Amino acid sequence: HEAQAARTPEQEAFAAALWPNHSEVKLAAVRMIFAGIQYKTGQHDPQLLEATVAPIPKTFKNAGMRARQLQPPAGLADEHQSYLAALALYEQAAAEMLQVVVDGRDEHLIEAQRKSEAASLELLKLSDPLWPGEYKPN
Repeated sequence: HEAQAARTPEQEAFAAALWPNHSEVKLAAVRMIFAGIQYKTGQHDPQLLEATVAPIPKTFKNAGMRARQLQPPAGLADEHQSYLAALALYEQAAAEMLQVVVDGRDEHLIEAQRKSEAASLELLKLSDPLWPGEYKPN
């Protein structure tokens, strides 16, 4: 591993401003993933899946709007764009998952999982430059 360069006060402030957003995004992502697992391994209750997942795309959309209002400092512009792209992927994943309610096809769960995993991996890569002390699951 390369040594992490010391962050500027502007970079610290940006990461701190983004943190509450990030916490909300992580919670929504976990809720979405567990809703899909519960649907697939449980009683296949489309109403429960819809009730759980329906508010989640708006959570990701609102998080993206708040993140776009933040001006990234020098050295974090690429990370900011990657963060916004991850939020868009999460939003797409949630919308895809809701398609199961429409037609009952499990392919939507698979596609939602693929998008969610890509978003999660992107956020994991961003955690070191943005929040170096953040706990990372194995």
